[in-house]
Amino acid sequence: SYTIIRRGQESVMGFMGKQMLLAGLGFLAMFFMASLDYHRLDWKLLLALVPMVLILNILPRLIGTPVNGAYRWIDLGFTTLQPSEIAKYFIAILAARLMTFPETTPKRTVLFRYATVWFFVAVFVFVIARVQSNLSTSAILAFSAFVVIVVSNAPLIWSLIPVAVGGLTGVFMIISTGYRTDRIMGFLNPFSDPNGKTLQLVQSLYALSTGGIVGRGLGNSRFKAFWLPYAENDFIFAIIAEELGLIGGLATIAAFAFLVFTGLRIGRQAKDGYGRLLAVGITTIIGIQAALNMAVVMGAFPVTGVPLPFISAGGTSMIVNLAAMGILLNISKQKR
Repeated sequence: SYTIIRRGQESVMGFMGKQMLLAGLGFLAMFFMASLDYHRLDWKLLLALVPMVLILNILPRLIGTPVNGAYRWIDLGFTTLQPSEIAKYFIAILAARLMTFPETTPKRTVLFRYATVWFFVAVFVFVIARVQSNLSTSAILAFSAFVVIVVSNAPLIWSLIPVAVGGLTGVFMIISTGYRTDRIMGFLNPFSDPNGKTLQLVQSLYALSTGGIVGRGLGNSRFKAFWLPYAENDFIFAIIAEELGLIGGLATIAAFAFLVFTGLRIGRQAKDGYGRLLAVGITTIIGIQAALNMAVVMGAFPVTGVPLPFISAGGTSMIVNLAAMGILLNISKQKR
């Protein structure tokens, strides 16, 4: 990204080499998962991996460097690892596996599996929201698990109490943390502090408004060069709209809509319940991330820090998203 190089964080060749390496790892992960029968992701393996994934998400607090008060990354030298990106998909896969059972399964067993899912969701939400100070990712994790449970035909009333408790906890965390309250106030009045707390949002809106119908041209953004901080991350959609205009912005939205439609269609055509729930969980994560990111950029939702899948800078996000696409491809390959 031009902005990273301009800030002097990396050389041109260094940045390009790292991005090519990460993209290559992502495609390798996708091809591997596409060739791996998704049924091998069974509940015994997933339960055995729970401690490992949990510890991985605690490590940023112990050995990571805080960025804007959040402990989300582990420095690996050549890149950084964001464990919460792994946890999102892990919980969705675990929920899909545990909520797949024959119709003749005793209600007590179903209730136990349901309670187990929500227990793990609560544990990971606590770790990601409190230990990492990453409320947005924990909310996406919980929402994807909720969707999987609903699609599994478990009684909806079973989810009312966990959802209510989770919602109230989220509200408490927002009002008890200054910067989250500032984000909501900035969303309600973006121009209250345009040179300070709402700088990114205001510059994002300006970038959107200057793109016109066809944009300034690919690579010709002025805002990524001078006014929009860290444009390569959460606000990259604003640069897309500035450079490619309304046409480029709508094309990006249409691409994600098509991806969500395709993912849900794969789930509908899956040969079994596990494949159906897996496809729904993965598609939910991709869809809700894209929707939240673009809504934030357009000023329709408070700033969350959620990246735009496949487009925002971020090695862990790219690799796990492509690996998830590999699982979708495998489900599609085995469709009925």
